[in-house]
Formats: sequence, structure tokens, C-alpha cells
Amino acid sequence: SRVLDALRGQIAAIQARERVLLAARQARAEAAGRRAVTLTVTLLGAGVAGSCLAVLLFSTGIVRRVQRLRGSAARLGRGEPPLPFPPARDELGELAAGMAEAGALLRAREGALRESEERLRLILEGAHDYGIFALDPDGRVGSWNAGAERIKGWRADEILGQHFSCFYPPAERADRPARNLDAARTHGRVEDEGWRVRKDGTRFFANVVLTALRDGAGRLRGFVKITRDVTARHRAQAAVEAARREAEAASAAKSAFLSRTSHELRTPLNAILGFAQLLELDAARRTPDDAEAVAQILRAGRHLLGLIDEVLDIARVERGDVPLALAPTAVDAVIAEAVALTRPQAQAAGVLVHVQPASPLVPTVARADATRLLQVLLNLLSNAIKYNRQPGGRVDVVVRGDAREVEVAVADTGIGVEPECAPRLFTPFERVGRAAQLREGTGLG
Repeated sequence: SRVLDALRGQIAAIQARERVLLAARQARAEAAGRRAVTLTVTLLGAGVAGSCLAVLLFSTGIVRRVQRLRGSAARLGRGEPPLPFPPARDELGELAAGMAEAGALLRAREGALRESEERLRLILEGAHDYGIFALDPDGRVGSWNAGAERIKGWRADEILGQHFSCFYPPAERADRPARNLDAARTHGRVEDEGWRVRKDGTRFFANVVLTALRDGAGRLRGFVKITRDVTARHRAQAAVEAARREAEAASAAKSAFLSRTSHELRTPLNAILGFAQLLELDAARRTPDDAEAVAQILRAGRHLLGLIDEVLDIARVERGDVPLALAPTAVDAVIAEAVALTRPQAQAAGVLVHVQPASPLVPTVARADATRLLQVLLNLLSNAIKYNRQPGGRVDVVVRGDAREVEVAVADTGIGVEPECAPRLFTPFERVGRAAQLREGTGLG
């Protein structure tokens, strides 16, 4: 029993020891748990605080960057360069870089625009001979350059906002300005000339171009008007027109005078020639001196008669009263007649007149006025002979052409006409070059 009691005592001591150890272990475990909880709570608090701090810092940085971007946008709106932005690879950084590029592009374009506007301003201000100004769609003046002030007399502060009809004479203000605006609005551009009024009431003759201004959508935004003072040109044109009318009247009077005078001269001249021919027929009663006098009367009379006929032809040409009787005409027959009529003159001058036959391909009949064609050929041949009085002188008549037309050319070996005198060949009563000194004539051939 003592052994059992001792054993029980040892067992109780072991159990007590175990309880003590268990209590100590449990105390340590509870302490460790409390420390773990404390550490966890501490770490959790630190994590939450760090997260809050990180979020706060992140949000503060984003807000600051967004605010900087907003400030840059506002500066761009005012035409100022954007704020500097730290480089970054996120979307805000890319946005900031794009904004910086856009700002640089806008500044470059704004600079170019300012330069263009300055250049345009200098051009408009320097255009003193042109009045250039803008009108709104209703026709009120919206801009004014120095040329407009010089031409019209109004200063910009006096005319801006006024309707442009004040530039027109009072009798035209009711309808002409509106017509011009309607025409420019419809056709895009209208040009007009007429009298305009300056500020002081004086008038000037203006050339005006009115152009409609439309935006990209085709809406009418106004008009631009360019005015030139062409009073001097208008007066010069009026003077030229008056001079032309006076010249036409003088030419008509001259033609009428020549025509009447020629007809009046024909009657006594015909009588002179008639009696001279009678005297010529009465050869038995005339002495040699009388015969020479009669021949001289006949030569002078016939020369005067030819001169009168030429004057009548000139008068008809100037009046446009030269009828042409066009009909099939044998060209070679007309040439032969002209050569025959001028042969005595050619023989007396010792000049050979040679007609070169036409090619078989050239038609011998042409549509022409035989009388006028003969007249032209006689003039050409007689002049060629008249100014070709030299040994071995020659006049060639050449016929050439094709199936549609015939050309007759007269060439001679005479003194010719100086090139600078050629434009005056067909001026009536004017003789040019050496021909005027070597031979007598009327200048009507």
C-alpha cells in the first residue's frame, strides 16, 4: 500500500507538473497569439496606412498632372505655349506630348497667319490706286483701305457701317447698288463702270469689280469690292470718240465735196475735149503749131478726165459705195486686154511686158468683177512701166494658183518702194519714196 501511495503521489506530482507545464505552455501560446494578433493588426494597419498613403500620393500626382494638362489647354486657348510636363510613358504623358506638338503646330500656323495677315495688310494699304473694301451680305462697309480713302474721300471711321449705295449718284441709289449685289450673289462676280460720288460731292468715273465671298459650306459671308478711278481714261475715250465722229463727218463731207466737184468739172471738161477733137479733125486749116496746141489740149484734158475718174473712185471707196458685179471671168482675157492697153506706154518707155502662161492645173476662169480686175491690172502695169524707164526694163505678169483660187502677180525691174514707205502706199494723194521725186503723179493709183 505504501508503494501504491508513493506511486499515487508521484503520479499526482507528475500530473501537477504537467498542469504547471501545460499552464505555462498555454500562457506562452496565448502570449504568442496575442503577439501574433498584435503584429497582424500592426501589419494590417501599416498596410492600410501605406495603401492609403500610396493612393493619396498617386491620386495627388494624377490630379496634379491633369490640372497641369488643363492649364496647358487653357494656355493654348489663349495662344500661349503649354506648361512643361515631365516625360512619362502612360496615357497622360502621351496626351501631354501630343498637346505640346499641337501647341507647336498652332504657334507655327498662328505665326504664318499673322505674317500672311500683315502681308495682306501691307498690300491693301499700299494699293493707293485701288479702293479695296469689304461689304457684309447687306452691303454695309466692313473694312476700308488707304486707296479707298484716297479715291472716295471718306476716312475709315466715317464710312464703316454705312451702306455702299452712298457712293452712287442720287438718281441711281434706288436700284443700281441692289442690282450689282444680286448679280454678284448669283454669278459670283460682277464688273460695272459708271459715275460715282466722293465725300465732297464731286464725281469720278469708276471701274468696279464686286466679288461674293462664301465659306466652305457655300454660305454667303459678304462681298469684296475693288474700285479704280478711270476718269482720265473715260475722258480720253470720249475725246477719241468725238474725234472719230468729227473725222467721219469730215471724211463724209470731203467725199461729198469730191463727188460733187468731180461731176461739176466733167461738164466743162467734156466740152473742152469735144471742141479739141473737132479742131483735131479739121487738119486742113491748122498750122503745125496749132496741131501741137490741139494735141496738148487733148492730152491735158484726157489727163484731167482720168484724174477726175480716179477721184470719183476714191470717193466711192471711202463711202463704201463700190458695187462688185461678180461673175465667171476669163482671167487670161482680162490680162491680155490690160497688156494691150498699156503696150503703147511700154513701147514709148522701152519696157518689155511679158506674160508667163499659167500652169494647166490653174483654172482659167475665176469668179470676179471683170471691170474692177481690169482697173487693178491697169494701175499695176502702168505704175510698173512708169517707174521702170531704164535700158532693158522688164515687167512680168505671172499667173499661178490652185483649184480654188487664181493669183495674178506683177513684178518689175524698176526702182521699187522702200520697205519703210510700204504702209503708206494706199493713202490717197500721198506719194512715197523716190517715186515722188522721179515721176509726176496724183497718189491715187
